[in-house]
Amino acid sequence: MVEKSGGYVIHEGCDHIFFVGFLGAGKSTLARNLGRLFHRGYVDVDRMVERSVGKTVCEIFSEEGEASFRRYEARELRKLAQRKSLLVSCGGGIVEGEESCALMHRMGSIVFLDGALSDSLRQIQHPELRPDFVDEACASRLYRLRRPLYERECDLRIDIRDKTFEQVAADSARVLGDDHPHTLTSRNNLAHAYQAAGRHHEAINLFKDTLKVCEDTLSPGHPLTTTVRENLETLEREMNPAPASFPESSEE
Repeated sequence: MVEKSGGYVIHEGCDHIFFVGFLGAGKSTLARNLGRLFHRGYVDVDRMVERSVGKTVCEIFSEEGEASFRRYEARELRKLAQRKSLLVSCGGGIVEGEESCALMHRMGSIVFLDGALSDSLRQIQHPELRPDFVDEACASRLYRLRRPLYERECDLRIDIRDKTFEQVAADSARVLGDDHPHTLTSRNNLAHAYQAAGRHHEAINLFKDTLKVCEDTLSPGHPLTTTVRENLETLEREMNPAPASFPESSEE
């Protein structure tokens, strides 16, 4: 593993994380914001296809058909084999492409953002830009078709029902922070994600673990060690505020 300035990490091998899920699940927003949090690159497969082909996704579906789009989708995924540590937002139907599924498994982990159909329909702001969205009945049929495919292909399923963005981000960040060899900076950022999601005890434990590693591998006075220590102390003060003090009354 090689760490560059600014916290960005290049790992040995291909270790992308692919976010899949139904329309309106928030894949792009989540991947983009986790990318900022963990200093990892972010790409959107649909946008990659559009730039490469010179057409919108809707135009490709309308003029060439879905089969052509799935081929373009797989072609763009193949290009990611030359890159490292990306967070990848995938179109809702990517799990229908056999080659695309094989490529994702070969290049990294697949995270399924599992939400209710009603939530997805509520989140879709521009249905006219969704080629596979005709009406709610069509969306319902697609949901029933694709959900078993998401479950079959995913390495991690995250239930996003009735959760805030911060809670989903914290759950998603586990695949970035717990099971993979990321930087101490990323561990500190993950603790912040837990804190923002209201998971204070998990945040404190992770801050403590990270602080110990910083002190053992860097130094007690290293800037990162100092930052983690200050974050831990701030959170502990928030959870255990000092009792209010009152001036002693004086009797005359």
